[in-house]
Amino acid sequence: MGHIHGDKLLQQVAKRLVQNCRNQDISFRFGGDEFVICLPEQINRHTLEGICKRYAHVLSEPYTIDGQTFHIGASIGVSIVTDPSQDLATILREADTAMYKAKGSGQEKIAFFHEQMFQQAKQRFALEQDITVALEQQELQLVYQPIYAIHNDEVSGFEALLRWQHPERGFIPPDKFIPIAEETGHIIKIGDWVVEKTCEVLESLWKDSTITLMPRININVSAKQFESQHIYLTLKKAVSRYSFPPQCIGVEITESLLLSSSECSAVMLEKIKSLGVTIYLDDFGTGYSSLGVLNEYPVDVVKMDRSFVSGIGQQNPKSDSLCHAVINMAQTIDLDVVAEGVETKAQLDILASYGCDFMQGYLKSKPVAESQVRGIIHAHQVCAKLA
Repeated sequence: MGHIHGDKLLQQVAKRLVQNCRNQDISFRFGGDEFVICLPEQINRHTLEGICKRYAHVLSEPYTIDGQTFHIGASIGVSIVTDPSQDLATILREADTAMYKAKGSGQEKIAFFHEQMFQQAKQRFALEQDITVALEQQELQLVYQPIYAIHNDEVSGFEALLRWQHPERGFIPPDKFIPIAEETGHIIKIGDWVVEKTCEVLESLWKDSTITLMPRININVSAKQFESQHIYLTLKKAVSRYSFPPQCIGVEITESLLLSSSECSAVMLEKIKSLGVTIYLDDFGTGYSSLGVLNEYPVDVVKMDRSFVSGIGQQNPKSDSLCHAVINMAQTIDLDVVAEGVETKAQLDILASYGCDFMQGYLKSKPVAESQVRGIIHAHQVCAKLA
């Protein structure tokens, strides 16, 4: 709405804070849209929580600026000071750390500082710095989890999965560093490397005369890579450089990615598909518009989320029925289905009885190193139909 509206809103926020401060409390505008309130001699957490909720309620009431109504919220971080020697910079740092914790919370927007919170913030900052050099130092690597055809146990493809072996911290799980890479934008550079590395492996397999039928290798794509057509341009460049058929590349996207920018995503997927690349819908069934996604987007293969698979075969009729329904629904519109997270023979047998096409999971194979890919292909003749 522009700086003038923003300034007027800040003035109204400041006015509400002043009007709702107790006589002994002091309020400040710290900078930007951040405010600080000092509550002398208040160290009881329960009492402070009530005060914070009151401020949160006061600030969430509608604002009227030049005839327009606005609604905002507030994230509140609290530092309880019990040590008289504690300096102001440390107090503000603690409150700031707690505020960002509250800001990242999905529900309660009030957070009290504790030392573990600061250690977590320091670790996160350290990871942010280390990600910048992880590629250059060759700390990142890809592993490949096979995808098997259920009806004949043949390998149809692999999913390329990112791993980080930190020289000091050891193995860092993907769910720890990938969200940070996405937030900081480093996922763009990492994503380009994943595409290039995957293409190198595919090209090597394509030129191997002992491999008669090519597998497909899937890469996971984040929302950041969709911005400014980046993933499309990266794939377009890769497809033109290498000789293997473009259908050997699979792109896995999540439903949440599509729903975040539906119109943009639909256009982008059509452009990616025009390159000959295969589109997978990952974690299918975990979103809110699964049926609509199948209808509106150029999806080729559905990957049924592991949460569906884990519940089958455990005397839970609802889980079995849901799993069966997902498979039938996808196959009705000519989409293949890959079941993720298959870990038991009972699960596999039930999936086979439901007519599921493909499976992926620890029952058959954990992710393997690049050096093991050929061995798996030779041990399981690659089926002609890529999944």
